[in-house]
Amino acid sequence: TPDLKSTVFGKLLVMASAIAYLCHRRGEKVGLHIMGAPLTSTPPSKRSLPSILRTLAELRPQGSAEIGLSLAQFSRF
Repeated sequence: TPDLKSTVFGKLLVMASAIAYLCHRRGEKVGLHIMGAPLTSTPPSKRSLPSILRTLAELRPQGSAEIGLSLAQFSRF
């Protein structure tokens, strides 16, 4: 489990979770696109918060990100 308080990765997980939660509370559609290998996407939806939080909780830093490929796939949203 990543240390959520003392690592940059942990802090980013907390921030992403908080932003997703706040947007969900406002009634906005929330989606998630993880840049890395393998690419992980959750399409924007008003019902996707549990899936997003689960994905973030299971996420671990590893490998390298294919930034160009990730951005190309992200643009399809």
